[in-house]
Amino acid sequence: MSSNAASDGDDDYYATLGVPKGASKSDIKKAYYSAAKKCHPDTNAGDPAAAKKFAELTEAYEVLSDDEKRSTYDRFGKAGVSGDGGMGGPGGFGGGGRQMRPEEIFEAFERAFGGGFGGGDPFARMRGPPRGRDVQVSVQLDLMQAAKGTRQTVTWNSPSEGRQSFEVDIPAGVDSGMNLRIPGRGEDGPAGRGTLYIVVSVLEHPVFERDQSDVHVKVRLQLSEALLGTSVTIPTLDGDVRLKVPAGTSTGTRRVMTGRGIQPPGQGQRGHQYVHFEVLLPRELTERQRALLEEWREDEDEMSIEKRTSRE
Repeated sequence: MSSNAASDGDDDYYATLGVPKGASKSDIKKAYYSAAKKCHPDTNAGDPAAAKKFAELTEAYEVLSDDEKRSTYDRFGKAGVSGDGGMGGPGGFGGGGRQMRPEEIFEAFERAFGGGFGGGDPFARMRGPPRGRDVQVSVQLDLMQAAKGTRQTVTWNSPSEGRQSFEVDIPAGVDSGMNLRIPGRGEDGPAGRGTLYIVVSVLEHPVFERDQSDVHVKVRLQLSEALLGTSVTIPTLDGDVRLKVPAGTSTGTRRVMTGRGIQPPGQGQRGHQYVHFEVLLPRELTERQRALLEEWREDEDEMSIEKRTSRE
């Protein structure tokens, strides 16, 4: 089969999710979450078209989020990821040609994102008395709180119980968009309380720029410091440290401080801190500075056009 086997219109999982073939796993997950949320049966009750679209999105995500399945799909299309030439037949999802039951679709969605959208379980009536409704609240953290972990009090208004509050330990390393799941802290119901979901939002920092587990910081140097070398104090997430700057440092030079970044939840290795140097050129010169530079220029060799314009 040709390499375009997985790019035929409606059968294309990438097109279903609206991502290019080279999309990262993170982009695939974001695209799935965004699209699936719009057609989730909780918000489209009684709409068979929405349920069908939700099933198609989940089918595409189940394959493209798995490295091995995705590789096989890229080479052979749907025939490569299902023994019967598809994902369990028309509208199906199961392995070995079995069509996935509707509740299994929701379970797959919950495995990917840790919960639904606050509307409860649409299949709870099939399994007995329902639990209480889920609750979703937001918490806003600064970068240091997110990096080190913190304890926050979240509040919400319950239709049946009034104003509620709960203290929660936010683990170190959380990032914007993460959803903390706390079972048994939602609304009360016949089968017990629902789940509390805490959506994390991390504010921008005036010094550090975060890139997942890494942080970046810009450090400005005076011209003399860059030419002659120096030692400067720079901030890190663990406090200020001294960093040696070698002579001849130019704008764009980057230093890596290993293990000075953020440790994501559940992972044992911290990211890195990247230091980006910027050399400041004076806008105005004193008479003495100008005289020194004129003397310096006299000692310099004339630069050829090749050296001045070379890309190396």
